[in-house]
Amino acid sequence: MPRQTQLWPLGVLLVLLILFFNFWMWDRDALVLGLPINLLYHMGLCVVATLAMAVIVRRAWPHHLDEEDSE
Repeated sequence: MPRQTQLWPLGVLLVLLILFFNFWMWDRDALVLGLPINLLYHMGLCVVATLAMAVIVRRAWPHHLDEEDSE
């Protein structure tokens, strides 16, 4: 019998979605290391999203889907 569905991955994805729309930085024109601050922000967000998805797949993947049938 599979475990009860976990909701924390949906919370993580919701937080990442909210962070994607960086409305608090829309009017910033600053350059950091020669790149626009918004570009650097989204580069960092991509790294964080990649790490979050790796954790979600490792911890929340339903393992019963990977088991072989014994028929």
